[in-house]
Amino acid sequence: MLSYDWGGSIVKYIDETYGFDTVLNIIRNCGSDDVIGFISDDKGGFENNWRNWLLDTYKIID
Repeated sequence: MLSYDWGGSIVKYIDETYGFDTVLNIIRNCGSDDVIGFISDDKGGFENNWRNWLLDTYKIID
């Protein structure tokens, strides 16, 4: 169940950060697990920025 919650937050993060066109591009063209290949960031940067976004957006205490 948590995978849906976390997955939804990733989609929302990508939408707010990279735009809805990027979300659509991923949905239409990603035939593998390489979602990161569709955005302008590396995996480490993406994870760090998403984590910071989660902390800020949802006021999660780190």
